[in-house]
Amino acid sequence: MMKRLVWSYGIGIVAIVAVLSFFFMMKGQTEKAVVSGNVPKAHAQGERVKQPISQFQAVQPHEAGNEVKNVKNNMPEKADPPPFLVYIDPGHQSQANLEKEPIGPGSAETKIKVSGGTSGVVTKKPEYKLTLEASMILKQLLEEKGITVKLTRSSDNVDISNRERAELANNSKADLHVRIHADGSENASVKGFSVLTPEKIIPIQSLFIKAVCRHLKLF
Repeated sequence: MMKRLVWSYGIGIVAIVAVLSFFFMMKGQTEKAVVSGNVPKAHAQGERVKQPISQFQAVQPHEAGNEVKNVKNNMPEKADPPPFLVYIDPGHQSQANLEKEPIGPGSAETKIKVSGGTSGVVTKKPEYKLTLEASMILKQLLEEKGITVKLTRSSDNVDISNRERAELANNSKADLHVRIHADGSENASVKGFSVLTPEKIIPIQSLFIKAVCRHLKLF
């Protein structure tokens, strides 16, 4: 029985763009420089505190402007925050790799490195082509919002395992890793989409899931 390909990725792309645009605008780092000093207090009214001349130097009025300039010049420049990076993984590739690799870090359980994916019932388009097309559209939309985007692959004739795809994102210190797939089913009545996240959800993942669900009016 032919597999039914779920074609609702377009709605998902719009939702991804919406939530990432919001998060990107809200993301920022503020650095504050605090200059403090200890000023000795007199023990009694009118009593002067004796300190070595080398520790306390009076600033003449005509030198005040120069002192302020020197302080400003000596302050370290504020470093720009790193750009928000989204790493997109277009699922599958033109040729499956049936070799085995761990299903997760430190796991003894294994799985094939890259499966062949499914294909469209009507168009016959393979999943690896559809996911790359969807990923390129998502990349363009996000870059128009000022978000930095990288892809695990930009062509179909590659051999990159699922583990290697995750390592590409981790080594680049990506803020978010989005994997694009078009799941198939033996049941022709099945429709919709799925969102899979790690067991331990970090704040941005929770924000992403809620935004997608609100966009699709699931709650």
